[in-house]
Amino acid sequence: MLYRRQKTQYLFAGAIGIVGVIAVLFFLILHLPARVDFNRLTASIQILEAEIVSETNMLERLETLVRSVDEAEADSMRFLAARFIPREQGFAAMLPDLDRLAETAGINRNRVQYVIEGPQFGVYAVSINSPVQGNYTEVTRFIRELESSDTFFILDSMGLAASSSNNPGDLDLSLNLTTFFSHER
Repeated sequence: MLYRRQKTQYLFAGAIGIVGVIAVLFFLILHLPARVDFNRLTASIQILEAEIVSETNMLERLETLVRSVDEAEADSMRFLAARFIPREQGFAAMLPDLDRLAETAGINRNRVQYVIEGPQFGVYAVSINSPVQGNYTEVTRFIRELESSDTFFILDSMGLAASSSNNPGDLDLSLNLTTFFSHER
């Protein structure tokens, strides 16, 4: 009977051992794929967190760029408003301004010829040809007045001619200027 009992115990222990081995095998079979998925998901999470940080930095740079562009556009509008004459006021504002500058400098300004070009980059370019007559000091004072004027004038070129006046030392100059009228939006 002892032998039979031992045999039963061995069989029972063997069955428990086999069930244990099968359980361990099932655990390994089921655990390894879950572990691999877990590791893959952990790596994906780390990659996504790095992408989030990168995208956040890029978004901050873009927001800074947008603010810079907005500030540049506002600066451009302030510059246009401060230095360029609105198109609607154009010649009514520019010609008296040129007359005032010529009077301040003490030169004689004759007829003015102008050509206006279509809008480009939000402004109309106006080419002005203005013959002036005066002595060297008056002409240089007029040019300095143009440079310091609130209206934006560019002195493109000047042509010197023999003076038609009877005053010695007078110069006859043909000044080619450019100014701009703002295109109102």
